[in-house]
Amino acid sequence: MSGRVSGVLPSGPTLSQPAEILGSSKMKECIARWRNEFDYVIIDTQPCLSFTDAVLLSREGDGVILVARWGQTTKTALRHASDLLMQVNANMIGLVLNAYDLNAVSFDRAYRTEYYTKTA
Repeated sequence: MSGRVSGVLPSGPTLSQPAEILGSSKMKECIARWRNEFDYVIIDTQPCLSFTDAVLLSREGDGVILVARWGQTTKTALRHASDLLMQVNANMIGLVLNAYDLNAVSFDRAYRTEYYTKTA
């Protein structure tokens, strides 16, 4: 890290047509300026399967981290979200699995079952 100052830009009021503003030249200018001022540009968006904002902005940040909720986000939904982001050449850098229930089926056992079923 170069020790540059970090910053946060809050979302502000709800917009009637966010896609037009997020894809505007003014937004691109802002992101370009932030790239010069900060080490990383992180943009938190709504779910990409519900709103186009995430897909539109996915290429503007330094990378994309998908967030999935244990027991609620289906594999199909996760694959669809990943496909959408890959179609726009987003830099996919990881996945966060939240709300994991430690008392549920062992993740290790579930992974091994899934892995060996697919590779056998």
